[in-house]
Amino acid sequence: TGSWREHLPSCQVLVFVVDGSKDIDATKVSSTFQAAFKDHGLPEGTPVVVLLNKMDLVEASIGEERKAIMAASMAAAGAMTQCKICSVSAKTGDDVDEAVRVICGNTLTF
Repeated sequence: TGSWREHLPSCQVLVFVVDGSKDIDATKVSSTFQAAFKDHGLPEGTPVVVLLNKMDLVEASIGEERKAIMAASMAAAGAMTQCKICSVSAKTGDDVDEAVRVICGNTLTF
């Protein structure tokens, strides 16, 4: 119940799903994560797993470009030290197993 923001202080890992088939607004991503860490109480050092979904809809080179944009945005927000970015397709299942291992592993290694 309630807003997702009230759950941030008790997060053990944050999973952020992004539509990877669309252009990524680097400024919006960076400001969203800065707010999560600074304004909404996400504990510093909380692992963040970004899932770039719908990667079945884009060419590999575009997927890699969007992954790089996301990485730069996260770094600008100060979140890269504990961030893992995974390209997945929920529709086809491509790389979902790897994402689940990253999210549910006994320890998150980045």
